[in-house]
Amino acid sequence: MTTYRQLQRASDQGFSKQWGDGLIRDLKAIFAGLFGGDFTLGGKLITISGRIAKLRLVTATPDTLRLDDEYVDVNVASAVAMTLPLNPTMGQMLVVYDSSGNAGVNIITISAAGGITLNGAVAGNLKIDVAYHSRRFLYNGSQWIGS
Repeated sequence: MTTYRQLQRASDQGFSKQWGDGLIRDLKAIFAGLFGGDFTLGGKLITISGRIAKLRLVTATPDTLRLDDEYVDVNVASAVAMTLPLNPTMGQMLVVYDSSGNAGVNIITISAAGGITLNGAVAGNLKIDVAYHSRRFLYNGSQWIGS
């Protein structure tokens, strides 16, 4: 039986040097299932697809989310206004997370703009108003869907 430690050692040495890529892919799927999705391996954030996720830190407001954003870490000591990106591609996903723990007092508001709807509302918005919480967004080809 392969242990997490062995998988981590294989990661540090290069996946294909010690084990085949297929086995590594299967093990990543198992660990992803155990940990509920993404996990850290060899000090790197590994997504379910096996690719390293892009993280951007936001320290000022207002902020416009970017087309290449995946995980957005908000660390601001005041209320934050964010706008979802214009011209997204179908299937684009992003996550906004309150890492400062201030969202309970300083609300983070994420809004759609440019005529794109968010959950069916033109110029709609979602708020993060609980410390250390996050919101996920998916563009389905015609609107942003947020949860």
